[in-house]
Amino acid sequence: MTAPVACQPREEAVAANALRELIEDDWLQGAKPGLTTQSDAAGACNGVKNGTYGFHVGHQAHPWWQVDLGEMRQVGRIRVYNRLDYPPGLHNADTLQILCSEDGQDWRLCHDNQGRYFGGIHGAPSLEVVFDGDGLPTRFIRIVIPSDAPVFLHLDEVEVYAADDDETNIALHQPADQSSLSPWSTPKVIGPREYAIESWITRGYRLAAHLALEGVDVYADRQDPDYAHLHALVEVAAARAWEHPRRDLFSLIPVSYTHLTLPTKRIV
Repeated sequence: MTAPVACQPREEAVAANALRELIEDDWLQGAKPGLTTQSDAAGACNGVKNGTYGFHVGHQAHPWWQVDLGEMRQVGRIRVYNRLDYPPGLHNADTLQILCSEDGQDWRLCHDNQGRYFGGIHGAPSLEVVFDGDGLPTRFIRIVIPSDAPVFLHLDEVEVYAADDDETNIALHQPADQSSLSPWSTPKVIGPREYAIESWITRGYRLAAHLALEGVDVYADRQDPDYAHLHALVEVAAARAWEHPRRDLFSLIPVSYTHLTLPTKRIV
């Protein structure tokens, strides 16, 4: 069976600006961190409180979010900031429960909110759960909505403070996870970003070699740098590209990519 003409590959001329956008989009896709339950859950313990959602669990029964404090701690209090920018979801977490565990397997109830509404960064007060005396001994803290009916769980931020230090948020940038992803889940970056620099440089050289065979002067009047220098330039450009996604990537790497400003063709 022959595919329709409209579905068959064909060559299409690409203008210089369009080619730049295609290459930058490919670059940015490679620079983005992958979306997992862990990378979305990280948004609730990244120190950002803005009234929107820091993570977004899918529509399911008994949705949960949790954080690993890294070791056993004596927890003095937990503060939970509700999402405030979506009125239909303001009361989703009214019935939340907070569970604790030493190993992430066996859980025990340490707070039941029993249908009480709580706010966030403004308006009604956020939820604060205080553990008296020496505090609550735990390593893992889980927030769950105990609903048999599917419901979305989405909060702004969760902070945890030790019984002997009421100033330091010990959940900040700790590993987190959640029960599922939703269409609104997004990856959050914690710590140094890693980029596939070696593969990007290799692909760039392959493209240059291909265009050279086509008769394009890929180096023009610029001097080709040594590999180590190019690696350093690409590393800087990658970080800037992630911070400013639509910044002209080619202006950040002052090396031999003048061929990328020339009209060429693509297979579509």
